[in-house]
Amino acid sequence: MDKPLAARLTDYCGRTGTYRPEEDQLPAVLEPQLGAYLTALGIGEVTIWDEFFRESLKVSTDAFAADHPAHWLESKCSTVAAPGFLLAWDFDDVAGLLALTNDLHNKCDPAEFFEGFCLGPNDYCDIFNPVEMFERLPALGH
Repeated sequence: MDKPLAARLTDYCGRTGTYRPEEDQLPAVLEPQLGAYLTALGIGEVTIWDEFFRESLKVSTDAFAADHPAHWLESKCSTVAAPGFLLAWDFDDVAGLLALTNDLHNKCDPAEFFEGFCLGPNDYCDIFNPVEMFERLPALGH
């Protein structure tokens, strides 16, 4: 890492109120949108986890509001979880994967809050890798 450049970028972000560049985690700028979605689902509290599932923190849905600071753990926040709800980022990904029960999906469609597309039961979590990259395991039930 170019430490002088990183320091200048951090200084610039602090002076201008700009969010730092991020990857492998929920961008801080999306926290209010996530909070609004969790509220629409009726979820009042979530657990956020670091990328190694060593550190966690319970936070209220209200804590994702725009006037609250971004959530940081010792290691980056890679998972947001509640009963029936899981939002996670894989190593070196810039897109998150959302898993939720049918009951939660029927309460509020994620497409009302986020850009994305649905995966079916025969899709894989590595949806962004080319199919020919490696042999996939057989789908469940086949």
